Amino acid sequence: MQVGVYQVEVRASDGKGGQGSCTFLVTVFDSNHPPEIVIPDFTIKENETLYLDLLDYAFDPDGDEITFALITGVGVIEGIQYVFVAVKRVQELMMLRSL
Repeated sequence: MQVGVYQVEVRASDGKGGQGSCTFLVTVFDSNHPPEIVIPDFTIKENETLYLDLLDYAFDPDGDEITFALITGVGVIEGIQYVFVAVKRVQELMMLRSL
């Protein structure tokens, strides 16, 4: 059912010709709230690897399961884990892979 206001009419009959009816409204509202995600900036040294459990930084107000996808940038997402390897050669290979 789409979000909106719906009018409903219900009739009650007694089987002997007597009838009554009423009209009421049903309002459907959007109950799905988007997940929230806030990840701070990180600084790491060359040859280090950054591992982030993304569930530590994300929350769904409705309690829905959250999935993650890398939109832009370096690193990879594996399930709920973001991984970035700060090794120069690995960075070059990852950049080539994205072309």
